[in-house]
Amino acid sequence: MQKLSGGQAAVDSLKIENVRHVFGLIGSATMEMFDALYGESEMGFIGVHDERTGAHMADGYARASGGPGVIVRGLCLPDMSIVTLFRRLTNRLCSDQ
Repeated sequence: MQKLSGGQAAVDSLKIENVRHVFGLIGSATMEMFDALYGESEMGFIGVHDERTGAHMADGYARASGGPGVIVRGLCLPDMSIVTLFRRLTNRLCSDQ
């Protein structure tokens, strides 16, 4: 059995779900994932200025392409940005019904 880093396991899971683009912020908490994304030819990374921008971009990409919109965010001190992410996800789910 091959040993994988947590980041490689996450990227492999995204590939199974046919994720083509990942939006997000590079940070120390997500370095393993970005290390795994670095050599990927099937999946691109799009850096964002902040989590709100990334949530809007991932949502817009999902709506326009019909594919999954994914944002990666690092761990940080509790703040309101996670509330923004959940609000965007909730709006997306509710608007589809």
